[in-house]
Amino acid sequence: MSDPLESLRNRIDELDRNLIEALAERQRIVAEIATLKADPALPLQDVERERDLLSRVSALASAQGLDSYFVESLYRRILEHSVRFQAARQDHERGGAGLVVAYQGVEGSYSHTAARSHFAATQGEVQFHGYRSFAAALEAVIRGEAEVAFLPIENSLTGSITETYDLLSQTNLHLIGEEVHRVEHCLVALKPAPLGLIRRISSHPQALAQCSNFLT
Repeated sequence: MSDPLESLRNRIDELDRNLIEALAERQRIVAEIATLKADPALPLQDVERERDLLSRVSALASAQGLDSYFVESLYRRILEHSVRFQAARQDHERGGAGLVVAYQGVEGSYSHTAARSHFAATQGEVQFHGYRSFAAALEAVIRGEAEVAFLPIENSLTGSITETYDLLSQTNLHLIGEEVHRVEHCLVALKPAPLGLIRRISSHPQALAQCSNFLT
């Protein structure tokens, strides 16, 4: 007699394989669509179609007793990846020489890791150059040192990062994509110390603002 738990797990494994196969087939179709959109004048993103798709899958999820918010957020990630995949595919087919991404911070910073995640599907070399400020990263694009700047625009705790919007308003640059990235700050000291004895903390103003409830 088979183990009921093992039997159920085997069914889940089979469903997972089917999901992966469906995602792979979806990406193959996305690649064909990218080829049909070879004309640079054609937009990669059809906002109206995406809105209809999200509404449709949300309704289907509810009808199946699933959490519609979870399913919709999952499909948003799939759509975001599809747009990035199409852009990377087109760049590769046009013989793109690679991509230079400007960001504020150093290697391993939140902006750097988020940028690496965002451009993971890019075919060809991607170089990430860190700059001391948001303004310097934008200037790198304006001067032609980088093709894109990757900057934070919103935080779930502190809201919009107004410095980025203020700087963008002074340029002719445009927002062309987004990446939702989890941020987890750590308090680091040279040696163990009770929190009550700490009198001074050095960090980026945004990080301090995001941790204000903990620090006060």
